[in-house]
Amino acid sequence: MVKLSLYALCQIGLDFFEFLNETKRTFITDRVQLRDIYNAEFRSRNPGTKDPNFGSVLHALKVCHKIKRRKDNILFTPSVRAQYVDQWRTPRTQQSQPEPSRSASMEVLTDFCSAEEATTGVRARRKLASELMSKLKMEG
Repeated sequence: MVKLSLYALCQIGLDFFEFLNETKRTFITDRVQLRDIYNAEFRSRNPGTKDPNFGSVLHALKVCHKIKRRKDNILFTPSVRAQYVDQWRTPRTQQSQPEPSRSASMEVLTDFCSAEEATTGVRARRKLASELMSKLKMEG
């Protein structure tokens, strides 16, 4: 297995926190319980990919100041727990281009959401977002 960078390990840890958030288990702070969830559910969610060990992910999160570890309790910092409603800010000055109608933007979304690709999770959303951005770059 290729040794991952600290940044990549931190991103995997943040994906794990988002996984906990999706399954409504962010209240769990015990290291043993979190390790069991990581090994049993998070690492096996995508067959064919191999995620790093739980300890190396915890170390990366601690070095990046995303968690605080007190003996066997792991607390995610407020910057990780914060959820922003609208991550896509609009620019202050509007450009003179006409905005596409809502139905046109929905057509673009339906092009990518086929039945085979309709999966949930962090990596699926990232893949969808990158495909949408590349399609928008080609059109514009």
